[in-house]
This record gives sequence, structure tokens and C-alpha cells, in this order.
Amino acid sequence: MKHSLLAALLLGCVTPPTFVQTETPACVAAVFVSEDLQKEPRVKSPDGRYAVLLGVRREDDEDGWLHVYRGSDVVGRFELHELSAGIFVNWAPDSGAFYVMWSSGGTIGGYNQDTAAPP
Repeated sequence: MKHSLLAALLLGCVTPPTFVQTETPACVAAVFVSEDLQKEPRVKSPDGRYAVLLGVRREDDEDGWLHVYRGSDVVGRFELHELSAGIFVNWAPDSGAFYVMWSSGGTIGGYNQDTAAPP
């Protein structure tokens, strides 16, 4: 009895826990650094109708751009200045708006934020 109880306790301790995979919360943004913008990353809206495309003019450029697409049509263009650290992009759960936020002074510098709604 003593050994079976010990075996049951040990088996319970080494059995891996069961995890349930959930969707990413709506408040979690896509995060990029300026080097990522050379690859022109795209962030799709939750309903898939829109996308935000980010980029830079040159590899060493601190200024970037953001284009908003509806399907294959460009419906908005924005300039992003003084990119130096994290660049965050996220869509509203209903795809009615998005925000972009970036640092203009490194990880401890000031942050800029713009919010826009696709037409």
C-alpha cells in the first residue's frame, strides 16, 4: 500500500500538464524593430479585408512608411519619422481602426502613436 501510494504520487508529479491553446488576445500588437521594416511586414485586419504594410526607404533610414490596403488597393499612406526601437501595430477586433506606435528615442525615449480608420 505504501509503495503504490508513493508510485501514484510520483506519477502525478512527472505527468506533463495539459495546456489548452487559446487565440491571441485582441490587445496583443504585432511588434517590429526598424530592421524588420526592410522586409515590408504586413499586418492583416481580423476580418481579412484590410492590411497594414510597413517599410523603410533605405536600409539605414530612420524614417519609414505605412500603407493601408483594402484588398490590393492602397487606401491610405502615412509617414513614420524617427524610428529607433519598437514599432507596434494592432487592429481593433471589429477591423474598424488600427494603431501604430513607435519609439523615437530608443527603448527609454519618447513614443509616438497614431490611430486611423480605413475608409
